[in-house]
Amino acid sequence: MTRDGGVHGGRVRSRAATGSLAEGAGVPGLSVGPSAAVPAHRRALAVGIVVLVLALGGVASSSYHHSGAGRPSSDSVAVAPSVALDSASSTGWYCPGPLPVGTPGEAASIAVTNLGRRAVRGTLTLVSSASSVTTVGGTGSSTTSTTSLDVAAGGESVVGLRRSGRRGVAAATVVVDGSGVAVDELVHGVHGISASPCSDHLASVSYLAAGSTSGADNFSLAVFDPGATPAVVDVSFAVGSIVVAPPAFQGLTIGAGQLQVLDVGHYLPSRPVVATSVTSTGGRVVAGTLVTAVVGHELLSSLLTGVSSSARSWLLPAGPAGGRSASVFSILDPSSWPATVRLRVGTSSAVSTDLSATVPAHGVVTLAPGIATSRLTMRWASVDSSGAGVVVARESFVLAEGPRGTARARLHLRRRALARRMRAAARAPVRSTSTSAAPRPATTVAPLAAVSALPTDITGVAVTSGVAMPSRDWVLPGGESDANTSEDVVVDNVSSRSATVQVEQLDGLTGSTATPFATMPPLVVRPGGILTVDMAAVTGADGTLPLVVTANRRVVVGEMLYARKTAGFTLPLAIGVR
Repeated sequence: MTRDGGVHGGRVRSRAATGSLAEGAGVPGLSVGPSAAVPAHRRALAVGIVVLVLALGGVASSSYHHSGAGRPSSDSVAVAPSVALDSASSTGWYCPGPLPVGTPGEAASIAVTNLGRRAVRGTLTLVSSASSVTTVGGTGSSTTSTTSLDVAAGGESVVGLRRSGRRGVAAATVVVDGSGVAVDELVHGVHGISASPCSDHLASVSYLAAGSTSGADNFSLAVFDPGATPAVVDVSFAVGSIVVAPPAFQGLTIGAGQLQVLDVGHYLPSRPVVATSVTSTGGRVVAGTLVTAVVGHELLSSLLTGVSSSARSWLLPAGPAGGRSASVFSILDPSSWPATVRLRVGTSSAVSTDLSATVPAHGVVTLAPGIATSRLTMRWASVDSSGAGVVVARESFVLAEGPRGTARARLHLRRRALARRMRAAARAPVRSTSTSAAPRPATTVAPLAAVSALPTDITGVAVTSGVAMPSRDWVLPGGESDANTSEDVVVDNVSSRSATVQVEQLDGLTGSTATPFATMPPLVVRPGGILTVDMAAVTGADGTLPLVVTANRRVVVGEMLYARKTAGFTLPLAIGVR
């Protein structure tokens, strides 16, 4: 693999050299481095939700044992407890970012979706600190501001963070007076969109399996203590089989309600694979990272929120494979004994990749499956471990098709246009808008052809974590489909039986162009099937689209958000509803 217009050159090769496995991976122009009704209990989750099931598909994801086509299943095996981002039942949510504030070219926001029977009220507390953090030590100097929240039943409130004033990075805490709320953090910028679920709890440990400081690649680590007790934090990094603990990252004091953001590449440069472990005493924390990577000739970024425990089985929402794309799976073993892991990637008809590796204690390996197809498709992925629990993250790289020169010129113009819009938006104050529960007439529904081929003109990197347990109910806060952003919803049937799936739209933001779309009959997704829904192809699905996905079987749900007029895309995991 070379650097001729692909993802940052040599990272697969260099990652493999650090104890990882890489298979097949030659993609031209791309190198990668580093029928039953839905249960009634679900219908009671929200008020004013309009139902639409969009279309059929067929492929899936899981890390369990399956009876058909080599595909795993969740029906017959006990699953590990859910970890981290799997519950929409918390009254408190924590968004570590790092989120940009005071940056005209970037707009960060927090999306709060209410699935409950009644309106909820609460606060969003924003903590911001200096942007270019390369030194550590001390409690840091953070500023705090508070915004009131009022979210209608079956509604969503989106709070835009400040885009003027002193530049910095921020984290946020959302506290409401009821359960049934789910929260995402998002960044819109010149380089597209990035989104990640926030965490519904704090912990004394946090793991982030993905990262690289090789070449122009880097990542910023945010450690946020939103509680009333200061935390003393130790940060270590797994680099292959070696654990690196820079002295500057040991004994960090994070004041109560404070945020510290660390430039990892400044202290640990030229490392192709880096997995992070954060351990705190005293106060509990949440950690997140902003991963930046070179894709083609663009430096793009993706948010990732840390998880607080390992698991022996992981499911990842289906992601792009084949064509001018590549995926790298980073697997961290935070325990004191080695783990034997098995990565499977495939379609409903076959497992296209089946790789195994041994992860050393406290170490990390990367697996890069090669998908030998010229067409960009969505494929499931699962990781099973024996011997020890592990933490998994997937980095998905996609390079737009077409002549590189033409694509570069077009991208340059798109970025300039977006930058002008972002500068204009910088003058807008912080605002909180909420959905209305009042019914509105449904619009015309597009035909079942709403499921369409994946776009071929996107370029970007997306880092996605997994889930240890599938669920019947999922929520996707922060969705959007309009002239600038497209949303694909991906439902992955991991069971050995057909699943009946519905996609429901919340009412839309008051004052926005969002309108509810009409109801269509539920659709059946065959065992091991992937339902991929292009929301742009659904008439009436326009504007802000907080969505709820309901199934009568356990499924895994994610989404792909991508900017129409710039590079960049994101693949956040949906939030499971307990």
